[in-house]
Amino acid sequence: MKISGIVHQKSFTGFLFAGLAALSVSNVYIFSKAALLVTPIFTFGFYWFMMALFYNVTLVMSTGKYKLLKTYQKKVYKALTIIGFFELLGTVTFFMAIKQIENPAIASFLVNTTPVFVTLISIPILNERFKTLEIVGIVILLSGAFMLSYSGTFSFDELLVQGANLMILSCLLIAIALVIAKKNIKNIDPYLLSLNRVVFIFLFYTIALFFSGATYHVTTKAFVNIALGSLFGPFLGAILQYNSYRFIEVSKASLIQNTNGIFVIISTYLYFGLLPLALQIAGGIITILGMLVMVVGKYDIIKLPGFKK
Repeated sequence: MKISGIVHQKSFTGFLFAGLAALSVSNVYIFSKAALLVTPIFTFGFYWFMMALFYNVTLVMSTGKYKLLKTYQKKVYKALTIIGFFELLGTVTFFMAIKQIENPAIASFLVNTTPVFVTLISIPILNERFKTLEIVGIVILLSGAFMLSYSGTFSFDELLVQGANLMILSCLLIAIALVIAKKNIKNIDPYLLSLNRVVFIFLFYTIALFFSGATYHVTTKAFVNIALGSLFGPFLGAILQYNSYRFIEVSKASLIQNTNGIFVIISTYLYFGLLPLALQIAGGIITILGMLVMVVGKYDIIKLPGFKK
């Protein structure tokens, strides 16, 4: 009974971290879209991750976590480099997609494809089991994602709404980084994992801004949006996300975190006055249904005592 209680407590803690990460990250779509409407993407990325770097360095220094860097072996630094590389690619394509997709709510629901990639990649890397009902959930989720992405035309070049292909590519790249992070989470502190991600991305945007010749100027309103968005996303969201991996499986954490589309729909309407089309709302609901089916399939909920078919 005591061991069972500890397991349930760990699961609850993992769910709590994952849920808070979902709430925190939902703000990213709103604040980043608002800033990107009036700011070049390299300028935006430079200031966004400069602020995120400030938040992360402050946390790491104040908590003394930086001292752990001296204890890490070469294989840990190798893992950090690989994770940082895929986080960089995934994040850059993510903001490119945000800039192109008109409604942030559509972008947030498309991110629901991340658990599909996480689940598939976790099989060979983390040796996680893959069950039949999970396949059903994946099919349902991908069907919803297509409804979200469908532009209304059968033309091959214009089948998906602008930016949808970039968002799906971003989900694949981020999923690779998440699975590698989960594999190494026992050896790497979440605060340093978050800092590692921000350092990689900030260096990229700094170099890109310099060589692109883009302006360093940013409006006051855009800067406020950037400061708030980078606080909720690259800082709080990332730390909460990595902490959830200490208590629950990465695929389960990703499923919980990707319910943030509900929060984004409300925020998008209040901030921009936009609502998704009926087909897109239906697609978003279907992606959430697909995620729930994946959870049921993965954890054999239908076999638990007291569950009636």
